[in-house]
Amino acid sequence: MAIPANIRPKLSEFVNIGLAKGQALLITKVQSEIRNKLEQLLTECPPPAVLKTISNFIENTRPVITSTEREISRAGKIADQLNPAITAGELLIQILTTNPLPPVVINGILSPVSVIPFTPATVIQSTRGKINSDAAILDWARNLVEALNDEGRAIADGVSTAQGVLSPVKNQLDQLDALVQACFANQDLSEEDRKLLIQDIQGVRNQDPAFTGLEYTAPSGRTYTIKIVEDKNSPEVAPRRQAIVQDFRGITVLTGPASFATRTQILIDEIKFRIDNQLP
Repeated sequence: MAIPANIRPKLSEFVNIGLAKGQALLITKVQSEIRNKLEQLLTECPPPAVLKTISNFIENTRPVITSTEREISRAGKIADQLNPAITAGELLIQILTTNPLPPVVINGILSPVSVIPFTPATVIQSTRGKINSDAAILDWARNLVEALNDEGRAIADGVSTAQGVLSPVKNQLDQLDALVQACFANQDLSEEDRKLLIQDIQGVRNQDPAFTGLEYTAPSGRTYTIKIVEDKNSPEVAPRRQAIVQDFRGITVLTGPASFATRTQILIDEIKFRIDNQLP
C-alpha cells in the first residue's frame, strides 16, 4: 500500500514555482530599478517633475511587493496545513507498532503472529490476516508521513528563500521613499504648488472617507476600522502618512509603515494584508 510515485504529493513543486516567479520579478526588474533611482537621489535632488515620476514608480512597486508577500503567506499556510495529516499518520504508526501480545510457540515452531496460547487455528489464521493487513497499512502510513514531511520542508525552505529576497527590496524601497520626501521638502515651491503636488503624489481627496474610518471585516469575522493618519514626526512641508487599525473599542491594534510617496488606496491595501495575517 505504499504511495505510488505518480501520485506522491507535489505541493512543494507547485508552490515553489509560484514563489520563484515573484522572486525573479523582484530581482531582475524591481530591485535594479530601485538601486538606479537611489543612486540618482543620493547624487542630487531632481526637479518636482522627476520626483513625481519616481513617486509613481514607488506607487506601482508597492502592490508588487504586497502581492509577493501574499504568495509567501499562502505558501506558509500550505506547509502548516500539512501538519495535522503528518500528526495523524504518526499516531497511526504508533498504534500499529504497539503490540501488547508476546510471541508464542505453536507445535514447537515460533509463531510470526503474537497470539495467546491454546488459541483455535481459525482465530490464529484470522489474526495472521489482520497482522498482514496492519503491516500494509503501517508501510503506507510511513510512506505518507515521509512524503508529507519532505513536502513541508521543501515548502518551508522556499518560503525562507523568498523572504530573504523580499526583505532587502522592501528596505530599499523605503529608503527611496524617504529620499523622495527629503528632496521634496527642499524644493523651492509656493505653498499652493506644494499642496497640489502632494495631493497628486499621495492621491489625497477632500473629505476622503479613509481619514474618518473604513470598516473592514477580517477572515476571522472580526470587524476593524482602518484610518489614514499623518505621521506626527514628519515635516509639514512633506508629510508622511500611514494606515492604522482600530478595534471596536477605538484602540489602535495595528500600525502600517509611514510613507510619503504612497497613495491612499495602496496604504489601505497593505494594511488589509497585515490584518489578515497578524490579527486574530
